Amino acid sequence: GLEHMGIHLDRERNREAVKGRECVITTDDSPIKIFVIPTDEELVFTEDVAAILDGTYTDHMNFEYSFSRSDYKQ
Repeated sequence: GLEHMGIHLDRERNREAVKGRECVITTDDSPIKIFVIPTDEELVFTEDVAAILDGTYTDHMNFEYSFSRSDYKQ
């Protein structure tokens, strides 16, 4: 396992991790916390390319992605 690196996985939390939601999958007493963070690299790549081709892309820190808006629906 990963215990020698200070990571104590909680198998139940890992099993119950819900797709599309952030969660912690380590035990409460784990010195190092591991988070599951949902991503959609394909969507980011597609929106970056479309904005570059459209001439509206600045950089990833200032670009407004569709999924960052409050009305975003998957």
